[in-house]
Amino acid sequence: SGPYRLSRRNVVGNSEKVVIEVRDRFRSEIIISRTPQTRLVDYDFDTLSGTLRFRAPVVSRDADLNPQFIVVDYETEGAAEQYLSAGGRAAVKVAGHVAAMSVHETMQLGAVIG
Repeated sequence: SGPYRLSRRNVVGNSEKVVIEVRDRFRSEIIISRTPQTRLVDYDFDTLSGTLRFRAPVVSRDADLNPQFIVVDYETEGAAEQYLSAGGRAAVKVAGHVAAMSVHETMQLGAVIG
């Protein structure tokens, strides 16, 4: 159940959004379910240290052996190196076959959030 330490500290109060995401075990790009979590009901969060602790254990796999992930979106205060990740996905049905493509880029930004 934790504690799970985020990569940044000094998190803006109540900015975090916590979701338990289940992905297909054979095709990780397929999200089977997303379950939003509620602060003080499902988890506790320390904004100064950037640590997250769940009230109940979060297992690594569901009953069908699909992997479960903890996904946290949050804002931080102060100046720091920031990274932006972007991606895309497309699927086209051609002659009964499905083709898919994904792109992932990461760039460094000199931004200040706060």
